[in-house]
Amino acid sequence: GSLYHAALLGLPLIPEVARIVPENAPDGLARRPCLSDPIFRNLEGESLKDAALRHWAGGSGCYSLGDGNALSLTDHNLCQSPDCLAGFQAYLEDGYGELSALNAAWGSSFRSWEAVRPSDLTVARTSGRLAPYIDFRRYMERVFTEFHVFARERIRETDRGAIAGLRLLPEDQPLYGYHYGELARRLDFLALEADPVNTAWLRGWESPGKTSLLVADSVLVEEDTLRARWLPWHAVLNGLDGVWVTRTFGDAGNAAARAALRPDGQPSPSFASMGEAWRQIGDGLGALLLRADREPAPVAVFHSPASRHFNDADPVAGLSSRLSETA
Repeated sequence: GSLYHAALLGLPLIPEVARIVPENAPDGLARRPCLSDPIFRNLEGESLKDAALRHWAGGSGCYSLGDGNALSLTDHNLCQSPDCLAGFQAYLEDGYGELSALNAAWGSSFRSWEAVRPSDLTVARTSGRLAPYIDFRRYMERVFTEFHVFARERIRETDRGAIAGLRLLPEDQPLYGYHYGELARRLDFLALEADPVNTAWLRGWESPGKTSLLVADSVLVEEDTLRARWLPWHAVLNGLDGVWVTRTFGDAGNAAARAALRPDGQPSPSFASMGEAWRQIGDGLGALLLRADREPAPVAVFHSPASRHFNDADPVAGLSSRLSETA
């Protein structure tokens, strides 16, 4: 019933065809599953093609690669599997060229590329040697981004016109593996929590063919009808494309607290307010606003993954990039 009512309301439902979160890693070194493992990549690729086939006919052509994907959800410095370490060593050799250059930058004495190992955050903070930690985090961000691009390309083997993206976790934790700018550039859409910094980031990353979404879940959970009416206008006025609703509907067997649609298919008060705002926007004003030339923002929001890792690792700086940006 809720699917029927969603269709009546014109809600584009985006099937979630993957969820890229780690299992527990007891040894604290290798992510399970490892995103560089060729066996896992082959199995996941086949699964994604099958999922796309199930949703292709009559679907929207839009696919979610996951809600809250992350490289790691703990403080483990993942992933140090043989496959990821080999890739990291090749990445370093390509970047530094000579082992002597790496040793000079790292303050290390490795005798071969195969012997090179990263350090974790604790070692970086206590030793003051930040490069072995920062280089590894930046490499793993590349691995995380590339895996999502790989997933999108497997879907396109079934649905050539597919667009795919994901919703990121709300906290800005360095071990999540997020390089926001690269994810926004390489994937087709990105959904972030609705806050001023994220809005500024998404504005800065907007480009033709890309979609930026603000997550509306907190509005629905809090039943904040005024904010629900404000959020679509906030998105449009900032040149963004829409809002992401995770809790779309529930039913008698699988109730979703504070869902947009109730088991009888009726919208919640906050979702009804949001829908009314979208209807007003869709009457014509929203289209004009989306095509309008925006005034340059009076404040620039600087985003640098390397600086974020430096701030986390340097005992003197001791300030996360998120705190810096909101100061």
